[in-house]
Amino acid sequence: MQKNRKKIVFITSGLGVGGAETQLAMLAKGLIEKEFDILIISLSKWEQNTVHSDFDGLRIMQFNLKPRLGFLVSFLFLLNAIRVEKPHIIQGWMYAGNIVASVAGAFFNARVYHSIRASNMDDKRYARQVWLSAKLSVFASAIVVNSQKGFWVHDLLGFPKDKMLIIPNGIDDKILFPDNKAGRLTRETLGIEAGEKVFLYVSRVDPMKGHKQLIKAAKLTPSVKYIFVGKGTDTLDVPNNVICLGQKEGLNSLYNAADWLISWSHYGEGFPNVIAEAMACGLPVLANDVGDSWFILGDTGFKSKAFGPEQIAKDIDKLSRMTFALRDKNKVLKRIRDNFLSNKMILSYVALYEKA
Repeated sequence: MQKNRKKIVFITSGLGVGGAETQLAMLAKGLIEKEFDILIISLSKWEQNTVHSDFDGLRIMQFNLKPRLGFLVSFLFLLNAIRVEKPHIIQGWMYAGNIVASVAGAFFNARVYHSIRASNMDDKRYARQVWLSAKLSVFASAIVVNSQKGFWVHDLLGFPKDKMLIIPNGIDDKILFPDNKAGRLTRETLGIEAGEKVFLYVSRVDPMKGHKQLIKAAKLTPSVKYIFVGKGTDTLDVPNNVICLGQKEGLNSLYNAADWLISWSHYGEGFPNVIAEAMACGLPVLANDVGDSWFILGDTGFKSKAFGPEQIAKDIDKLSRMTFALRDKNKVLKRIRDNFLSNKMILSYVALYEKA
């Protein structure tokens, strides 16, 4: 191994399936191509088959830092792993990762960076983490925020504005791209007729998401077909026009099988990956105004101001009657390719880390 390779240790809460995890794996692989040496430390242990496949081939270490008797022992093992690694940079990833990165950084001669992957979070579940992360963030060399909304919200929450910089998420257009053949095959596999309008909703079941409202909206629009994808969706009680697929990886064929993507959350979103992923496949998006959803859309897609299921159903019914021309599809693609590709995101991190 070359001695001049800059070493970075990423500390994250977990390695499961999610937008933040996808971005971390993509960034790590991109940095390795740019001659960085990367180690990813997870603060929770996952069974091998639940670790996101995007982490395949990356150096990872998993600990079990839960507030219980074994916490101190696990933390000491974590510190030893960092000591052995001798990193130039310790990069926190999400609130828990930021907190541990700051504490670990106090023991070593390494620059500490934080990352913010959300906007306004649920106080009942995250208030303590956000508060502590804000207090420790003053000691970070920089705080990377992946959305404009996240920047504004965390400025109000007491994070140092002068240390925050925005690096939007990136999409790999070698993995996500228009593919009509894959879309047709997926529709056939799912038993969807050629003329049926399909609305895709990609989201884990979580209080911050909109499954309850969309299920009610689906009941009000029986002529529309819905596909729900994400952890826990296969346990939902849904009407006959909703197909629930549970947790899936490799969504390119599903994006290409749909007519519209629905992005709907109550709070918490920073940069919703699913919007940019769908758009990279030429799929238009219906989104409410949460996080940077509308910023990602630009002048494409449909910006919904609906609140209740009845209003959502009206928007969906309206869009289901529209024809989406090729020129509109190309406009959607151009928006992503001009602004949100993975290489642009990776180069922004490289520029930041080369200053360390």
